[in-house]
Amino acid sequence: SAKEWLRDADAVQQWAARHDLPKLLAQSGDFIRIPNLLPDFVAEWAWQAFQKLQEKSWERTSASDRNDADYADSIPHHFSLFEVEDHEALLSISKLLWLLLPKTLPNFTAARYGPADHIAPHDDLVLEHYTSKEVSRLAKCYDPEGSYRDGALGLKPWRGNRCFIREIAAVYYLNKDWPSDVGGEFVDLTTGHKYLPEFNTLVAFRVPRMHEVTAVESIRLRRYSIFGWWLQPEDESKAEPEVEKPSNVVKKRPAAELAVVKKRPVPAPQAGKRARA
Repeated sequence: SAKEWLRDADAVQQWAARHDLPKLLAQSGDFIRIPNLLPDFVAEWAWQAFQKLQEKSWERTSASDRNDADYADSIPHHFSLFEVEDHEALLSISKLLWLLLPKTLPNFTAARYGPADHIAPHDDLVLEHYTSKEVSRLAKCYDPEGSYRDGALGLKPWRGNRCFIREIAAVYYLNKDWPSDVGGEFVDLTTGHKYLPEFNTLVAFRVPRMHEVTAVESIRLRRYSIFGWWLQPEDESKAEPEVEKPSNVVKKRPAAELAVVKKRPVPAPQAGKRARA
């Protein structure tokens, strides 16, 4: 079963070793598409988890939302989000993605696209910032056994808010028999290639890279994915004074923002942003 395979540390490590992302990206112009990423029974388990999520579990996001509209980086987008940290199956899949680039900070979120949902062209070039406590809480989800003894997720503790750079972006698709004529395609604007959101397929690329998601043109279908970034810390000297946040819940940047179509310097980090990718 999927759970038994996930508990088999040797099997999981052997799986991760077959996917050297930095090497694969270097060999393919910083963009890769990996079909059949996970064992079929693991992907099926994750797909079933998506089907069981209740409508009220999904959080709607768009450029007109009050959490999004005030940001300079806001671009046209519509879809729904689900944070994975409190869900066994979706967190397990996100952990597997993280294992492809361990010693990074993971920021992964589940997404659902329905009729007319889309994202306009963007390049993901946005800074995120976290406190050491926030990263420690994430580490308890992704690395509960503390594999890295030098600190949470391989990061030593720091004071204040620390900036993180989106190094590599990922979208893992879980859609069975997605038709070619209903939109919902990932468009790599660097090459012009279009990709259907096919079941058990990973798309990954180095940031920044211009891309978009075309509008879903089906009333019936829902497009599911787990998306996000592997983050690397910026220079420690850029840490900001710490502001304590009275919360015991897992805290992460909610899958953060997109950058505008026009190329420009990396924007300053902004707290409390909504997630899009």
